[in-house]
Amino acid sequence: MTERSEQSRLGQWGGLPASVVVVLAVLALQTVVLVVVLGWLIVEFFVDSPESLSTALFLTVIVAMGVAFWAATFVGILRRSVRSRGAAVFCQLLALAMGVGSAQGVDAQWGIAVALVVPALAAGLTVVMSNRFARYLGVDDNSRSRP
Repeated sequence: MTERSEQSRLGQWGGLPASVVVVLAVLALQTVVLVVVLGWLIVEFFVDSPESLSTALFLTVIVAMGVAFWAATFVGILRRSVRSRGAAVFCQLLALAMGVGSAQGVDAQWGIAVALVVPALAAGLTVVMSNRFARYLGVDDNSRSRP
């Protein structure tokens, strides 16, 4: 089988390391969920009058900024931007914080907490610990001088 036919058989994701595919899949899923939440907030804003207009607007804007940040991180990883590694870690830390927050309080939602924490830990640890992910972005952690 020639290299070209092998590449077309594998598709676009065939040449990517598994660690990159895992991180991209988690980021894509998180972005889609944020888009759905943003859509729900916008519809809810117009259908039902909020108790606090400023809080409703602020929450909608924050979620919209999150969508933009998650999407920019996804695109940055696809473009092999070195800065996207830090952005991916930050995204996963935010998801982890949201998961921990949803497991606390009187109305704790453990299902949501697990759905947020498990992928965030998987992607976050992959970004930080995987040498293949770092090399994909052009970072060589082994070449740094050690004290």
